[in-house]
Amino acid sequence: MRIGNFFYFVSAVSGKVLHRYFDSPTLKQRNTYEAGNSLPGTLVLNETGPLANVKPTSAATAAHAYAGFAYDYFFETFQRDSYDNADHPGAVLKSSVNYAQLPNALWDPMLRQMVYGPGFTCCVEITGHEITHGIIYSEAGLKYFGESGAANEAFADFFGVMVASKGQSTATWTIGSNLPGHNAVHPLRDMAHPHNGHFKKDADFAPLANDGQPETRTEMVQPADKICAKTTDAYNGCVHFNSGVLNRAFYLAANGQPGTPGEMEVVGLGASKLAQILYRTLTAKLTSTSDFRAVADGAVEACIDLSKSGKYSISNDDCLSLRRSFVLVGILT
Repeated sequence: MRIGNFFYFVSAVSGKVLHRYFDSPTLKQRNTYEAGNSLPGTLVLNETGPLANVKPTSAATAAHAYAGFAYDYFFETFQRDSYDNADHPGAVLKSSVNYAQLPNALWDPMLRQMVYGPGFTCCVEITGHEITHGIIYSEAGLKYFGESGAANEAFADFFGVMVASKGQSTATWTIGSNLPGHNAVHPLRDMAHPHNGHFKKDADFAPLANDGQPETRTEMVQPADKICAKTTDAYNGCVHFNSGVLNRAFYLAANGQPGTPGEMEVVGLGASKLAQILYRTLTAKLTSTSDFRAVADGAVEACIDLSKSGKYSISNDDCLSLRRSFVLVGILT
């Protein structure tokens, strides 16, 4: 018998399930380019492998593999085909590596592709992060300014971590520990501890010295605050800083926190349940201008929807714990 995308083989004698398989062939398509000083650059890899007489660089090979890894996560977890989830088929995942001297990795919404500067194809969570920006662009379209922009970054961080933890027993809640100038002790961002060891609003931003994020709403950064004022993030309302508030809430929701004097207990839902809730939030509950409160309300509503549907073993208690995570960071009261 067929149920959804699964074929089941059931014994007519005992009624036991003897075998099953997932019958939904992948439509994954990837093109990876060596950029040089132009985009997209020279095509060096497609879905069948390297082009004839081309030896891809290690950066191109990594970007290509990580794009496939991210595609597989979203396809297997949410049956989503590429960032746009089109029916016939989803969009080709395009990656351009070694672009000029770009000290960054990014999703280009005009070209609808990933772009990596030299050294920035280091980490599967970075690729997952950038592809998630493409999904956000195709779904809620969260505007890249202020709280909606910070929410955009937080969703990208969360699903970047989920992509990196695919097939692992636990998630590592850090972004960019292998980026140039960073390490496991001081990653680019730490969802468990957004302060990342160094966060002072009234001091200038400095890599490794003052590059953390706020952990609660009361700590949120404004463009006039010194930590943001001299960075390009000031033009967007400090989105890469303020995403730390939602990052912390997402971490608490997944992992929980023991009750302590003055703080409530949160029982962790686990990352897989939270992923289903946040995916529904992103695809069904938000608009382009959703702020942190709208994200929190939407996530709780999505959780209640899924608990009523009986899917993914999500319970009312899970939704209560999720709400508490937003209370702890000051988004809900």
